Parts: sequence; structure tokens; C-alpha cells
Amino acid sequence: MDNIESDGSLILNEQFMNAIFDEIFKDEDGNLCPLPPLQEAMKYQYEERQTNALDGSKVLPFDLLNAEIFYPER
Repeated sequence: MDNIESDGSLILNEQFMNAIFDEIFKDEDGNLCPLPPLQEAMKYQYEERQTNALDGSKVLPFDLLNAEIFYPER
């Protein structure tokens, strides 16, 4: 949050925002890394979990949300 406070444009930076939780856990060697259960949950939400769209096709809802947040079409 300190980084966003000093540079508000970071909130629109997809790479920065998606990497916020990349270094929240220390492994047994003391290296910062993503929390393994969070990694699994994010992979499921963004790459595997599908839902029905209005036209009957299957879509990845969080992938669509991510695209709309960082690359809006309107």
C-alpha cells in the first residue's frame, strides 16, 4: 500500500497488482515466496474454474474480470 500511496498509477498496473501477494510467505530457507494454498486457489480461480456465459459458452469469470479491470473496453 505504501507503493500505491506514493505512486497512485500503480493501481492500474496489472503486473504490480497481480504480484502483490507474491512475497508474503517465507519458506524453510527464509526466501520470500507466495503462500502455497493461495497459489493453488488463484490458479483455480483464474485458470480452471469455469461458469456459463449468457450465450451458453463456458468462460473463466475471474480472467474476464481481470481483463475488464486493466483493459476496459468502454
